[in-house]
Amino acid sequence: MKKIEELVTRLDLKPHVEGGFFRETFRSPQTVTIPNLGERNLSTLIYFLLPSGQFSRFHRISSDELWMFQMGAPLLLHTIDESGNLETQSLGPDLASG
Repeated sequence: MKKIEELVTRLDLKPHVEGGFFRETFRSPQTVTIPNLGERNLSTLIYFLLPSGQFSRFHRISSDELWMFQMGAPLLLHTIDESGNLETQSLGPDLASG
């Protein structure tokens, strides 16, 4: 737990409403208009830390997301498409395992 506290402090992370901790590191000055959602920034970049035993709540994503694994234990990323099909991907350090 001390390592988590150190990362939260060192990276200036704040609690995320869906679980874990985060800090926005970039927000594009360019915007796009998305039907039914309005104007949004073209892109943002965040650090996201999900400590062991915690989870990020399921939520609808209206924009593309790019995930980059940096350290820690593998993370299971569950997605459900518009037809209701569940897909699970593992993000982690063992590239040979996929």
